[in-house]
Amino acid sequence: MDLKIPVLSTKILVLALIASISVISVPANAAGLKKVKRTGTWEATFLLRNQSSETYTGAGGFSDDSISFDSDMGFGFSFGYNFDQHLSLGLEFSGNRPRYTAEFNDENGDPQTLRREADAYATMFKLRYHFLDGPIQPFVSGGLGWTGIDSNIGTGNSYCSGYYYWYCYEDTFGTWGVGYTAEVGVRMDLPNRLFLRGSYGRQWSTKSIGSESTPSFDVGNLELGVTF
Repeated sequence: MDLKIPVLSTKILVLALIASISVISVPANAAGLKKVKRTGTWEATFLLRNQSSETYTGAGGFSDDSISFDSDMGFGFSFGYNFDQHLSLGLEFSGNRPRYTAEFNDENGDPQTLRREADAYATMFKLRYHFLDGPIQPFVSGGLGWTGIDSNIGTGNSYCSGYYYWYCYEDTFGTWGVGYTAEVGVRMDLPNRLFLRGSYGRQWSTKSIGSESTPSFDVGNLELGVTF
């Protein structure tokens, strides 16, 4: 198995980490921030999500085959409920369209390279624990849900439906399964019940890609939310 896990190199993760460090280093009173009562409140966020680049071997069924995903920034949104000042539960939806390069040998044994865009999705229930109850709160979180990657390469099976078959589609190769995450991050409460949240973690899937039985990606989120 040849699994390459690169060092984080994406702009959004770097910016999120720098912002988190800057926020922690500034006293809350100097920033004019105040503690927000979150117990029993709901929240919603819009997020920017970055998924790291990864390379997996054996993706075509042979050890020499490989598939390499580029890092990519996508979007998403989330909803959550705060049980108290420390514990919250959220549901997050996100998606990316990373480009990928597949290298393989065709039926004649000739090397081939394919360059396409994939669709990557994640739906996660996330449980967060905030260590502080003030305006700046470091937290850890764990998530469980569903993940999927669609290659956008047709299988050759096409279907049509509707009056005069006005809608047609084709099956594509993909992998879908249960996923889970582990993250660390920082939340900062702002005036008018707004807040910023930055996090970094790892996301795993139970559906294999090539020779990797639990493929995973580094994931970074930067969110703007509102509490109500």
